[in-house]
Amino acid sequence: MSGFDAKNKLILDTKFICPACTLILRDPIQLTYCGHRQCQSC
Repeated sequence: MSGFDAKNKLILDTKFICPACTLILRDPIQLTYCGHRQCQSC
């Protein structure tokens, strides 16, 4: 698990959630071919 955990992730915008680990983005990167964001280590 790379991202940060939160008590209530439902109040966060989905652009701040990593689709790989489903936690709050940590050291986020944006993939150039699709534009998605994820944690650097994911």
